[in-house]
Amino acid sequence: MSSDSNPFTSFSEAMMATYFWINGDWVQRDEFDYWAVDVFTLIASIFLVIVLQNMLIAYMR
Repeated sequence: MSSDSNPFTSFSEAMMATYFWINGDWVQRDEFDYWAVDVFTLIASIFLVIVLQNMLIAYMR
């Protein structure tokens, strides 16, 4: 594995990779077939949904 194939090498690249999850770009799950990646992906996806829902609720007030 190299830093070029890992979308989480820096904070800014990790934020962009998390943003692209919305569009279905799951590079880390396709390249790295490992159970820990699946667990982190699930946790981060849930966290992203919670943050976006809270932002929506805040803007609706």
